[in-house]
Amino acid sequence: MAQVKGKDASEAQSGRFPAVGNLAPEFTLQRLDGSELTLSEMQDEVLLLCLVNDFEEHAAQELIKRLTEGAAALPQLRILLVSAVEPANAESLTKFLDTEGQEGRLLLLCCSSPQCSFAQDYGVATSAGRLPQALLLIDKEGYVVYTERCAGQNRTLDPFLALLCAKSCLNN
Repeated sequence: MAQVKGKDASEAQSGRFPAVGNLAPEFTLQRLDGSELTLSEMQDEVLLLCLVNDFEEHAAQELIKRLTEGAAALPQLRILLVSAVEPANAESLTKFLDTEGQEGRLLLLCCSSPQCSFAQDYGVATSAGRLPQALLLIDKEGYVVYTERCAGQNRTLDPFLALLCAKSCLNN
């Protein structure tokens, strides 16, 4: 199941967005502490990748809030928040997520370094270096089972369908 919301009027994206039914491309992303995380390290887990341009933008905060509220009933789901911009105040964002009960299962990651090929590999690279809001659900075998992306910068995705698919993956 794939959805695109909004019209892509501002920035062309290069690469190919992963298709439902395909293996998710390998990635290496940077945690806020500087260590790296790869997709292969997360094998045997259901992953929801939530892409935002900047953790501190209002639309991103709204999506993160909806996501954490909806995922509360799915404790086995690992959520990877991926941003193109390293947050200026990572400590306060981390504390917020910890107080929301997400400590340990929600990881903040960045793809801002020039060596990071995530945006290109996942078909969300733009000429301006921004990431569009997007959700990708990857099952325990590494297959993409749900995608949704938002082309407009001022739009916010609703994670309801992604979380519904995640619940189904976790029950199988």
